[in-house]
Amino acid sequence: MTQPEWDTQILHTPNSLSSTQGTDPADASASPPQSRVALPHRWMVVWVLGTLLALGVGYLAGFLVRTPLDQAQENSHVVIQATATATMHDFVPDIASGTGTIRKGRTITLPEFALPNGDTPIVTERIAKAGTTIASGRPVLSIAGHPVFVLSIPFPLYRDLAPGDSGHDVKALQQELARLGHYHGAIDGDYGPGMAAAVRELYRSSGATPPSASADLLDAVTAAQQELNAATSERPTPPSGDSTTTEDGTNTVHTERPQAALTTALAAAKRAADTPLPRFAIIAIPAKSVDVIKTPPVGTQLSESPDSLHLRSQGTTVTGRLSVLEAEGFTEGDTVTVTVQTNTHVHAEGTLTNLSEFKEGEPDNNIPPGYDYVVTVPADNATEFSDNDGVTITASHTTTTATTALAVPLLAIRQDSNGTYVLTVTHPRDAANPDDHTRINVTPGQQQDGWVDITGADLNDGDIVVLGGGQ
Repeated sequence: MTQPEWDTQILHTPNSLSSTQGTDPADASASPPQSRVALPHRWMVVWVLGTLLALGVGYLAGFLVRTPLDQAQENSHVVIQATATATMHDFVPDIASGTGTIRKGRTITLPEFALPNGDTPIVTERIAKAGTTIASGRPVLSIAGHPVFVLSIPFPLYRDLAPGDSGHDVKALQQELARLGHYHGAIDGDYGPGMAAAVRELYRSSGATPPSASADLLDAVTAAQQELNAATSERPTPPSGDSTTTEDGTNTVHTERPQAALTTALAAAKRAADTPLPRFAIIAIPAKSVDVIKTPPVGTQLSESPDSLHLRSQGTTVTGRLSVLEAEGFTEGDTVTVTVQTNTHVHAEGTLTNLSEFKEGEPDNNIPPGYDYVVTVPADNATEFSDNDGVTITASHTTTTATTALAVPLLAIRQDSNGTYVLTVTHPRDAANPDDHTRINVTPGQQQDGWVDITGADLNDGDIVVLGGGQ
């Protein structure tokens, strides 16, 4: 079968259209359109090449262009070593300060109590008169023949005290009795012979008779003494380790002296029967003295008139607790400035009248360890204060003169088993290379605003130190 002539022209003569322009129209009409076969083939090639080119450009761009995430991932592995310069720095001394609460002069009355042996609480002597001032350690009246003293302690007694007791109440009494010159032992919170002696001295300093132990305890002393007397009046016992022969020929070895055991028992009985301190005998006051506003007349039965005694603490006081560091800036007798925390325009001067011994903290009551203090503010200076105002106290004697010393940032200080030191370099660019570091031992001094005094170290003003992170 012979191939048609028009087909041959399409396949082998791409320009056949121009060569047939002069032919018979009838022949031309027999030829099919040439572009419907050739053009789709060309566009397919162009599309494939364009797609490949776009893919290549996209891959190249993704390889060369770095996103912020890529940069962040690389930075996470970079160790940055910062440096600083040792320089002369001005250190301004910290102003000694603490916080506390305003206590306006308040009325103090007799606490609830019960007399020993069930005695009726009748006023038998009115020692302090209304309108007078009475100091801590002095009696204000006598009840059923028992003197009642005022003592500057932080809280009222909550129990009768006797030899063998211990606690914060005993410790508070020891501190005040020591201040008054009656107690000379350790402030340990234990009611021992020294504390009993101090109680006796408290009573005797006012011409009063000290309290005595209960009849049972005194009887125990008598019984122990009689037993010891009876033992020593009999035939002496051979020394420990010696032996005696009984009538039947048996040897008995003596391992203990009966007198020694009886002597020990007598000493224990005497300690238990030493001078006690009944709860009703002490009225707690917040300062070293109080004003007597009203006292009950002799013959008053206090169970029927419990509000018949009125004492008022003098002036306005500030009470609080200083931390160990805060207390270093204060001394009893210092003049201090008291400022209301919510209104700094309200302030006045007062005197630190009492600074206690160190006291342990009470975590259950959210009370930190430290030193209890009392600041007394004269009445003329305290007119703008309100009861229970939160205040700040600052020591008026504190100097504000700055001292200049060679210092480095706190971040430059390092420590290991060989001591405290800094690392120096000759140029900041050397900070990243541990081989270029030089160790300099230092003794840190005062610190302030992130700087540390290193006076005395083998450093000079301008030396470059490596901050934390170096090896």
